[in-house]
Amino acid sequence: MRQNSSPLKFLIGLFLITFSPLITAQAKAETVLEEIERTGVLRVGIRNDAIPFGYRKPNGALTGYCVDFIAALKKRVTERVDREGLLVRLFQSTASNRFALVRERTVHIECGPNTISSARQDTGVEFSEPFFVTGTQFLILASERDRVNLDGTLEGLRIAVLKGTTTEALLQERYPEATLIKLQGSTARRRGAQGVLQGRLDGFVSDGILLIGEVEGLQAAGTPTGNYAIVPEPPLSCDEYGMLIPDDSEWESLVNSLIGSEEEKEIWRDWFEVVLAQIKGQSC
Repeated sequence: MRQNSSPLKFLIGLFLITFSPLITAQAKAETVLEEIERTGVLRVGIRNDAIPFGYRKPNGALTGYCVDFIAALKKRVTERVDREGLLVRLFQSTASNRFALVRERTVHIECGPNTISSARQDTGVEFSEPFFVTGTQFLILASERDRVNLDGTLEGLRIAVLKGTTTEALLQERYPEATLIKLQGSTARRRGAQGVLQGRLDGFVSDGILLIGEVEGLQAAGTPTGNYAIVPEPPLSCDEYGMLIPDDSEWESLVNSLIGSEEEKEIWRDWFEVVLAQIKGQSC
């Protein structure tokens, strides 16, 4: 029995070796829309720590600009594919896994505060057209304006930043003598803001809109925020946000057709009009 089965095992092994590359090539050749049509699932990455783009309500429900954007995108995809009852499957994205989620085609799109940068762009990952503009700023206590002198070196000051972000790279280049506290995880942004407001950190650096959102979130949760300041004005940098999408021209065109449309503008106003005065006051 063992001797007779050996040729069969050899042939099966040869078949797999011969045809596996063809199967892999076929999978790679499938476009995003073809995959969605075949599976009936639109896979999406959304942050749950980035107010107002994607975050959790006190009851645990995911909300934010990105949630509404994806709902609108689902409608557009439904019009393009021959599939009824299209489902949306959500994946939690983070500052560290967002590129990998898209590169490995775990998700078809990742919506969040992704700074458009060719230097950070992975092979197989593209940015959509920009949907928001913000800039790098410091959250500090208003009483510490003189001590946190951004024209100086910030030597000896404890400055928090999210690990693995373009903001971290900017701080390392501009303020090499500052003591950087690198935060990570789903609660990192909140811990950074709380650290400043409670006097444990001298500053927390992030994009202006995210600092505004985090303070607003703390206030909504009943946390005293006291007198704080978001500086400098204008920001240290001007950054455009884009969706992360696979390298697929047809899919890129579909996503971009929604960005800037009247439908997307209405979603934008729903989420950002409330803080529009603050955004304009700190615009690039």
